[in-house]
Amino acid sequence: MSSGDDAFAQLIAQVGWPNGKGTRDLARWLGAFAQIAGQRGAPELAALADAVVRDPDNPDGLYDLGFALIEAEVPRLAATVLWRCMELVGDSEQVVSELVSALELALANADAVALLEARDGLRSQSALCQYLYAFNAAMIGRLDVTRAALARLRAQLAERDPGGAHA
Repeated sequence: MSSGDDAFAQLIAQVGWPNGKGTRDLARWLGAFAQIAGQRGAPELAALADAVVRDPDNPDGLYDLGFALIEAEVPRLAATVLWRCMELVGDSEQVVSELVSALELALANADAVALLEARDGLRSQSALCQYLYAFNAAMIGRLDVTRAALARLRAQLAERDPGGAHA
């Protein structure tokens, strides 16, 4: 294992989900990540991380980096970055659903359920968030929650398309 691998493992251990969830030193860690990404031939990730280092409270920069980290299969870091984005913008369907995607890839389905459980208002307005809630509940064996969420999802879809396929 090279020292670059050691640095990456240390970074993920310190700031990856769930450890990095409440960090107030995210910009410093993302600066280190930018260096590692640049050394590993990922200049796009390095540039996105550098942009967040320069403006750590920019929701668009955080979202773009989080999305790119999911694509690069670094879900634990993506979840931390997207959590920070959600702290800034609130319960945005776009941000919450990407955060849930990162949690799913990190096999943190229980955290995804808890996140969505705490956002009933968003689930009642977003069929996507309701579906993600049902899916992640199934992944952790909470089938009672899955059944209730799917019934609610069916009602949401029927309300949007009366007489349609979901009625």
